[in-house]
Amino acid sequence: MTNSLPLAFGAINGGLVMAQEHELRAATDFRQALSLCIRLSRVRRTQNDLAALAGINASQLSKIVNGTFHLPTDKIPVIENLCGNTAITQWLALQHGASLKFETPEEKIARLEKQIKEMAA
Repeated sequence: MTNSLPLAFGAINGGLVMAQEHELRAATDFRQALSLCIRLSRVRRTQNDLAALAGINASQLSKIVNGTFHLPTDKIPVIENLCGNTAITQWLALQHGASLKFETPEEKIARLEKQIKEMAA
């Protein structure tokens, strides 16, 4: 399920949108998952701008995108937040046969209310 991105930074009510599964399955390696994350961003930035905002050296980000250097794991959520999507995390989960489901605040409230009723019974 992919949500539309009505806000400038891709966030919907402070959340991140998910990439479509067919796009994730087309990514054969981490570099392609990172490129997908950047490509899905609604805010067009240069690599230099993205690197600066993420706290990464611009030449290092270029090497990461080209597959000759690795992205530090603590920078994955930073890049995803800047791009407004979870493509990298989704791709990583897919490598383990898992998928991600992010709850909206309304879904979380409904789930917790159901748990409370079940516990009270």
